[in-house]
Amino acid sequence: MTRGRRHHRSVLTAKPALLAVLGEARHGLNKAARDLPINGPEYLAVSHLTSGIDDLAELLTGNREHFWTRMHNAPAYPTLARKPAEPNR
Repeated sequence: MTRGRRHHRSVLTAKPALLAVLGEARHGLNKAARDLPINGPEYLAVSHLTSGIDDLAELLTGNREHFWTRMHNAPAYPTLARKPAEPNR
């Protein structure tokens, strides 16, 4: 009996599609976690899944923070110089 070969897509060609699906899943998990009691069993399970997605993102991209929200570069506010207090007259 001859077994057929399995045909696997190359990781390089599957990576964009896989990252897209992982991103959607991670977003959905984060959204669901908002309504869960912190440190409850469901919340912890969601945290473990999110961590697993981050681990896989690191394997695929070399960056564990691939799906993390990036900070916006806010303009720096100039330091406000204080005027010396005027003496009471």
